[in-house]
Amino acid sequence: MNQQIVAYLQTNKGQYTQESLVAQLRGAGHNENDIADAVNAVYGGVSASPVPGVQTVKYAGFWIRFVAVIVDSIIVSIAGGIIGFILGFILAAVAGTGSDSLFGGMLSSLIGLLITWTYFIFMTHNFQATLGKKLLGLEVRASDASSKATLGSIILRETIGKLLSMIFYIGYIMAGFTAKKQGLHDMIAKTVVVYKDPQKKSSTAIIVTIILLVVFMTIAIVGIIASVMFVSLNSARDKASGSNYESINEMPGNGYESTTDPVGDVGTYADAILTQDTMQGVVAKLSILGCDQYESYEPHILTDVAYTGNDVRSWEERWVVSGCGSEYPIDITFTETRGEGTVWTIK
Repeated sequence: MNQQIVAYLQTNKGQYTQESLVAQLRGAGHNENDIADAVNAVYGGVSASPVPGVQTVKYAGFWIRFVAVIVDSIIVSIAGGIIGFILGFILAAVAGTGSDSLFGGMLSSLIGLLITWTYFIFMTHNFQATLGKKLLGLEVRASDASSKATLGSIILRETIGKLLSMIFYIGYIMAGFTAKKQGLHDMIAKTVVVYKDPQKKSSTAIIVTIILLVVFMTIAIVGIIASVMFVSLNSARDKASGSNYESINEMPGNGYESTTDPVGDVGTYADAILTQDTMQGVVAKLSILGCDQYESYEPHILTDVAYTGNDVRSWEERWVVSGCGSEYPIDITFTETRGEGTVWTIK
């Protein structure tokens, strides 16, 4: 920016109109772009009364560009998702479903990066703006703010420039503080982002921002509700799973018939059906304890048999279960009713 012109405007703007000062600068032979930049700096970006022949420049700040980036990100994500699905389907058909997942992930990331670069470079070179910028009335131009950026500068801006700007996103934040609202990638490529029509007051940016806020708030609320429901369902599932071994399990038949147990006619060794039924709950308990590799078990009767009348008796056993290189003591209470069967509860 020509500081001499800026100083001249600041010194004399109280005595002369903007139109008169511009005419004087033209008469002195100053460059039209230098005059436009100086007018923008001194008079706040938009001329109070536009001067014919002088293009007043209004640089796009951080937030309006941020909204444009969000719009472009949504567009690229949709396009990338569709293309990725098609390519993934083709890859699976060619290489088979057992193909290397690491290779697939790397290929997916590379494709996403190429799609993003292609979109930004193609749109900026051919239309001076991506769809997000066009929606908000912005354009990417050369640093003089009047000529079109070259293909080479656009490629530099969208690749190396933006990769460097992504470091802690400082390069992007710079657009909110530099004189021409340039991010690091703009400075590297010698480009600026400006309003296509600085005189036009458009409500599009406000509308788009409100829509995006509503969408993100809706997504956040739905996410919170889904998380709460997920936790609740997990809790219910755990309780249901626990009930498989903690609740009463009935075994039809008469346990008194089998007396082949070395410890007598009491105990799970005395009834193969009862042993098999109880084992289901023990394996489930073992899984809850973090082991899914059952190897063997050894039962021990812990308490004397307690009789309740002539038809009901109860006792406790401790099964020492081996699995996963460790032993797990599991206590079980049995209640046997003559002619009806046995119920057990794992503690």
